[in-house]
Amino acid sequence: MRQPLLCDDCEQKLSVWEGYAKNIFVSPSKAIEYSQEGSMLEVRGLDYAKMKLFELSIIWRAGVSTLPFFERCQLGSVHSEILRKRLDTSDPGHPDRYGVLLFGLKIGEMTETLQVIAEPRPARSFGVRAYNLTFGGFLWLFHVSQSDPPAVLRQGFLQANGTRLVAIRNALEMRNMQQFATELERIGRVPRGR
Repeated sequence: MRQPLLCDDCEQKLSVWEGYAKNIFVSPSKAIEYSQEGSMLEVRGLDYAKMKLFELSIIWRAGVSTLPFFERCQLGSVHSEILRKRLDTSDPGHPDRYGVLLFGLKIGEMTETLQVIAEPRPARSFGVRAYNLTFGGFLWLFHVSQSDPPAVLRQGFLQANGTRLVAIRNALEMRNMQQFATELERIGRVPRGR
């Protein structure tokens, strides 16, 4: 899916943040520092500004797109403009604003994450308006609010010190992913563990 939204200069600016995220999630250029407790990973050493601006760029583009795939991602003019200004000025803002919870999607004992793209959907997360975007092996739960989020949400957002929590979940057990993953399994499209 392609839609021209930006001038060449802005595309170049966003490509820096996309490149950073790719080096973290897709093809790491160095080992990622993390610790694991149960199904929760704490990732350390992230560049807060680059990662946060990457996240903001994703939700902003989904919100301003006119493609049918993104029609349920309705940010409204106030949030769209706040996000546009942050991206234009390369200002990641405070960790509590426009925070993202990140879920690594697995099926069973497979070592890889489930590589699917799903249509963005509106959600409520602890009373905060949010949008689910699924891509890159993760479900990204973008919180769209200028109010103070509950403490439990703030703990899961990317922190200014470069740490972030990632919850690893079995897609078959996630209500919003269950039908999709079950259908993939039924048609034999689920990746097999090594």
